Amino acid sequence: MTEKYPLLSPLADDFLLERGRHAVLLIHGFTGSPTHMRPLGEALAEAGYTVRGLRLKGHGTDIWDMLACSAEDWLSDARNAYHELRQRYDSVAVGGLSMGGCLALILAEEEEGVRACVSLSAPMSTANPFSHLGLVLSPFMKTIPKHEAEERALLDQAYDIGYSEMPVRQCHDLNVLIARAKKGLSKIQCPLLCVQSQADRAIGPESAALILARASSPRKDHLTLQTSPHVVTIGPEKERVITGVTDFLNSL
Repeated sequence: MTEKYPLLSPLADDFLLERGRHAVLLIHGFTGSPTHMRPLGEALAEAGYTVRGLRLKGHGTDIWDMLACSAEDWLSDARNAYHELRQRYDSVAVGGLSMGGCLALILAEEEEGVRACVSLSAPMSTANPFSHLGLVLSPFMKTIPKHEAEERALLDQAYDIGYSEMPVRQCHDLNVLIARAKKGLSKIQCPLLCVQSQADRAIGPESAALILARASSPRKDHLTLQTSPHVVTIGPEKERVITGVTDFLNSL
């Protein structure tokens, strides 16, 4: 797929911070961009990891680029990035925010050799009705506003680069990825960290508990946040997220 629109910002593109022989693949969420993962990525690089911040197709440019994408595009992006890192580094851990968390879970379920998996605000259900009605409504509307000004005010504005709308048709694709990740949770064998905020109003509150209950990993850690909105990586508790993820990976 060739995107038609320029990047929203140079920060919205892929990033690669090359440090040590252990790599971490970070995947942003639905309508977001790699900027949401940048503070975590930079902290992990300082800790000695090589970090790839993946930009999913149709993201970080204009929402009209996203209208041409599907769940299979985003899963292919994640798989390709993982395989590229596996060829170059001794090990690869995967982590993702929201939909990116679902993609990270799918990689941990289906790919060989994943060192660890970190899910950040990964939904097992959503509060978004369009995730189920997208196919029905998309002939009548292409996009809808996100209506999240209050939550976005809590985020670090320097890193909050993404779309202010959601593509209705692709809300269905988000739901496809949630269902796929949910179905395969028992296949996860690698160490697992789930991060979720009690103040997250975008996803089902049972999401992290369900992931932890169904995964087969011998080690399953849980970091519960109190005040963060959905994008926990650049929210008011981002330092807790950075410390929690770094300590988890360092302990492996």
